Amino acid sequence: MNLSLKFELFKPQIGVRTKSESVTKLETVLTDSVYLLIGIDEKRNYDQNISGFEVYLINTTNNDIYFSVPYQRLICQAIDKNGDWVDIEYFENFSWGNDQFSEISLGHSRLFTIVVPCYTGTFETDLRYKFTIGDDVLYSQVFRGKINEGQIAP
Repeated sequence: MNLSLKFELFKPQIGVRTKSESVTKLETVLTDSVYLLIGIDEKRNYDQNISGFEVYLINTTNNDIYFSVPYQRLICQAIDKNGDWVDIEYFENFSWGNDQFSEISLGHSRLFTIVVPCYTGTFETDLRYKFTIGDDVLYSQVFRGKINEGQIAP
């Protein structure tokens, strides 16, 4: 039996109390873009016993971007054995209190830092993060990692 082991994300990633930072925190940034950047070397704690790293949502356009909380999603994806990108995380549809119907903005030349879980396992593959804002989808750069094979099971 091959059970699906997709990770249920249990912490809100971005909320009304999330503080943005200046893009000058980073050494180099793309110009006139909204994009994701993996800070794989920036080790953090996702939770007490779960290690993590940073993903940056960066806005270097001249406009603020707006999205509703919690309707944005940052999901880790992996290449499965068929060469297809598959989600290895999911959210249950539940409310995170007062953030339920809030709209937040990311100003121009600002970034959000999001701590995500760091996976381990025996199956080495390419990984990336997908961020959905309404109908728009952003993808991070691809990086190598190891996951449990059950995370890519159908």
